[in-house]
Amino acid sequence: MDTRTPKNPAFSASSGQVTGIILAAGQSTRMGKTKQVLPYKGRTILDQVINTALASDLDHVLLILGHEAAQIRAQIQHRDRLGIVINPEYDRGQNTSVQAGIRAMAKPSTDSRLSPLPETGSPPDGAMFILGDMPRVQVSTINT
Repeated sequence: MDTRTPKNPAFSASSGQVTGIILAAGQSTRMGKTKQVLPYKGRTILDQVINTALASDLDHVLLILGHEAAQIRAQIQHRDRLGIVINPEYDRGQNTSVQAGIRAMAKPSTDSRLSPLPETGSPPDGAMFILGDMPRVQVSTINT
């Protein structure tokens, strides 16, 4: 069941498909513990970000994981429109996660082992980057 809010005119068919890319591969070095799995309002910070992105008008959402990817992935339930990409170079900086997301977005495939995005005939027309440690981002902000 699609629980998204009604489409914003900015996301109309004429503007093409937009994929959300959640950057959540970081090591949380300043925090000292993995921020993505910290509790926030009865769930984890990352769950809140994922739920917000999926409730928006984004066509698909890619989640980029790196540091402690297995631990984080084990806590994420399968959801339609959500693909997971593992960035093995996460320790080289956030730009490598941006690149991993763009690469995954650019090559959709019917084989989910090759791409977490479904084959639609062409790659999405745009991307919106969302930080995986910002649980207060609102659906309305993403849709604007």
